[in-house]
Amino acid sequence: MPSGVRDIQLLELKDTISQLNNTISTQNELIRSLQKMLQERDAKDSEKDQLIANLQAQLDYLKTRLFGSTSEIRHEQFPGQLDLFHLQTEDEPEPVPLEVEYIEVKAHKKARKSKAAYDEVFADLPTENVYVDTLTEEQKTCDVCGTMMIPIGHELIRTELRYTEPKLERIDYYATTYECPQCKET
Repeated sequence: MPSGVRDIQLLELKDTISQLNNTISTQNELIRSLQKMLQERDAKDSEKDQLIANLQAQLDYLKTRLFGSTSEIRHEQFPGQLDLFHLQTEDEPEPVPLEVEYIEVKAHKKARKSKAAYDEVFADLPTENVYVDTLTEEQKTCDVCGTMMIPIGHELIRTELRYTEPKLERIDYYATTYECPQCKET
């Protein structure tokens, strides 16, 4: 047991020192982990900065290509690309003219295939004729003399194709035409 006040203070100071040492070690670990996090973030930031710089360079290059001078003359030369505007110097040899060989090719004409008319395409289909009376009874009387008009023929209005599951059939609609027998003579 501690005998005096001094011993009690000494024990309290030892406890405080051990607590402070624990706090310091905890703080040091926290500082190390934060420094490691900062280094990782700096590495990521430098990668992002490099990517941004590359993209900015590409953007600047494309802007100059798109909105720059539209002249046909390019100052940069591509490897293997000949320059049309470069004058021949004395150290370059004269080009050797080649003999031109002519090959005669026989001309040919491709005959156009004529388009098939609907009548030819659908000639073999069974045909049903439907006669439609387009005039009412009042319209069948002559406006001039009042005589009943007689039918004189039929006029094709339209042609339909009807597809029923196992067959295809053609339907021709005809309108009946009328004339007045008395007005016909005059």
